[in-house]
Amino acid sequence: MEQDRNRIDEYCRHEEALLASFGKEMAKPANAEEILQYLTENGLIDLGDVQAQIADMNLEKQIKEFHSHDIWQGKDGRWRTYIFDENAPKKRKLVAKKTKHKLLEFLMKRQYPDAPVIEQATIRTLYPLWLEHKSLMIADTYITRIKTDWKKYYENDPIVDRPIESFNKIELESWILHLIKDHEMTKNCFYNASMIIRQVFQYAYDSEILKENTFDRVKKDLGRLFRKVRKPMDETQTYTNEEIAALEDMIWNDFRQDGRKIHRLAPLAVLFQLYTGMRVSEVCALKYSDILENGKLHIQRMLVKDTGEVRERTKGFEGERTVYLPEKAREIIRATLDFRKENNILSDEFIFSVTDKPFPERTINEYLERYCKRLDIPYRSSHKLRKTALSSMVNAGISLNAVRAFAGHVDESTTLKYYVFDREKESTRNEQFERALSFR
Repeated sequence: MEQDRNRIDEYCRHEEALLASFGKEMAKPANAEEILQYLTENGLIDLGDVQAQIADMNLEKQIKEFHSHDIWQGKDGRWRTYIFDENAPKKRKLVAKKTKHKLLEFLMKRQYPDAPVIEQATIRTLYPLWLEHKSLMIADTYITRIKTDWKKYYENDPIVDRPIESFNKIELESWILHLIKDHEMTKNCFYNASMIIRQVFQYAYDSEILKENTFDRVKKDLGRLFRKVRKPMDETQTYTNEEIAALEDMIWNDFRQDGRKIHRLAPLAVLFQLYTGMRVSEVCALKYSDILENGKLHIQRMLVKDTGEVRERTKGFEGERTVYLPEKAREIIRATLDFRKENNILSDEFIFSVTDKPFPERTINEYLERYCKRLDIPYRSSHKLRKTALSSMVNAGISLNAVRAFAGHVDESTTLKYYVFDREKESTRNEQFERALSFR
């Protein structure tokens, strides 16, 4: 603490010298906040250490009310004091601790043995409490992603062990800027990664641990710092009409000729996802009861990838929806019913499973990859089947808002930015450009 005071005095003397050199009209003395910001930014003091020392000063003041012996630091760096001991020769015993804070904690605990031990609030100690609270409101898959971000960005960073009330705006901004720079983050990546620190600070404020949410004052305009991401090439995100025609022929032949009973209906699930634009997790959890009499489909549940649990809700606020069921999709439903009847399969809950349990979503990707390899076309995941369906709707002139609702998205920007691509071959696209720019 004495060293910090000396540094502040040194800074003040330096500023006075500048004022003398350039004249008072050139500058005004810095206030306490400006001095503190200067010292912190230039590494002259660690605000966390200062806060800890202030906390120890307050604790020592309380201890002096019942402890009359001096507290001092020996040449070996350990902190010492005497405590009363009626069995000792002079009714006192010397105790030593590695740090002053540990010695003060020992004296306080000795005086009040029944007092609860209050763990210092840090990002690390608050994180599991916040996560437990958040898990009541979001899906398990989202919690899994948060845990992954914690391990990657927080777990081994010293920042998580600092007292949460010790941070100032500059320190938090500096950490955020380093996070973006060190990991070359995109805007999306940063939003996800920073959610933990943002919401832990809000949790501390809502729990009245903090009188003010310091993180609210951190700069929000960071757009120019993010790594720019170009929209992927169209041909990597969707299947062409020619590729789809080849896939349809192969999948129907495979379904009719494959004699295996396990996952026998999985090939048809590949096509069903293409014809409906559903999420793969929704296809796996689809039941016959979801097929409505008016020829529509009620999408209302999903398969949780990590646990295999069927959740009676879907992703997002607009996830549950009733959509039009095209004729090709109805043909698939009829084929699954005929197959069950022909093979005397009694289980009839999940449309594309021959057991009482839904088949895992990886199965669709495994089949799709196998078909692409046999056709010698680039493999694109089952999620690209969804993108193909939604892109085809927009290309056909269906309004963007109608496609958004069909997809189960909250806003049109998500649909347009991540799901709409040009599915035409380059030669066809060039012909379209030629016609459009001929102005005839």
